[in-house]
Amino acid sequence: MSWTKDLAKGDKVEEEWLEKLHGVFKQAFKTFGPDSRFDLSVPELDTKIEIKLDARSKDTGNIVIEYHHNKPSGILTSEAGVWLFTTGDEDIWITKKNIQKMILVEELSPVMIQGPDDRHKKAVFLVPIEIVRRYSSSAP
Repeated sequence: MSWTKDLAKGDKVEEEWLEKLHGVFKQAFKTFGPDSRFDLSVPELDTKIEIKLDARSKDTGNIVIEYHHNKPSGILTSEAGVWLFTTGDEDIWITKKNIQKMILVEELSPVMIQGPDDRHKKAVFLVPIEIVRRYSSSAP
């Protein structure tokens, strides 16, 4: 899958979640641009959300958590306090603090991967879905 197609699918998921949130939180909004530091904001809850579509996790059994892609990225740069990993089959809500705790407590080691459209390798944590579920929380 190409980066452009992945981006379009991710944008669609973000739009779907924004629509769901608008049912309760009328001030919720989506950020735009290549350097946005979170995907959705819910001012009523003072909460920023990072949404990650990881459809391949159904095949690999792992959730990808990026932290470096030729410069700090992902978990290192996101301002979101709440993350949503959506696999296509399930939605897993987890706080940024619990992601950090999970990486440390589970003694996860980073790996380098490179997607077909990536110019540079990226450093990520490949976290088994079961472990992410153990650290997950309820939706905001």
